[in-house]
Amino acid sequence: MGKKDTPKKSSARTGRSGKGMAGFSLLAILGLSVALFPPVSMFAMSLIPGACALLASRKMGRGLPFSVMVMSLAGSLPVVAMMIHKDTSWSAVMAALGKPYPWVCVFGAAALAWFIHGFLPLMVASLSAQHYQMRRASMRKCLENLKEEWGADVEGNEEEEKKEA
Repeated sequence: MGKKDTPKKSSARTGRSGKGMAGFSLLAILGLSVALFPPVSMFAMSLIPGACALLASRKMGRGLPFSVMVMSLAGSLPVVAMMIHKDTSWSAVMAALGKPYPWVCVFGAAALAWFIHGFLPLMVASLSAQHYQMRRASMRKCLENLKEEWGADVEGNEEEEKKEA
């Protein structure tokens, strides 16, 4: 009788992964920073388009939500910079949220991220296909020039070479 195959115990710890604790820590830090420094709430507000993109994205890579979140955070930077230089109170945050400028900045940046993520790969594929077509045409032209200069043997048909051998 042979030795039975028994599953080996992994040396990694079993139980909960560290992802849940990291997420909780990030949420706690964000909550404390919003409570202690009101302009950070503008950053929290700018994550709304990213949350919508996270819900709308069906791909595993999650590139769209990441790009939307980064761009919307970048869109909120001018408003936060103005608030830091002028006033950092909750009344200033509420006044800024009541104006259309911060919302236009955040959602405009998020729309730009949607555009970049959606249309840029199509444009790159189209330009790449055009480039390869032009390259192919130039290579054919070069082959024709070589045929004129050296004769038809330059083309190198594989079938003719096999028949000769």
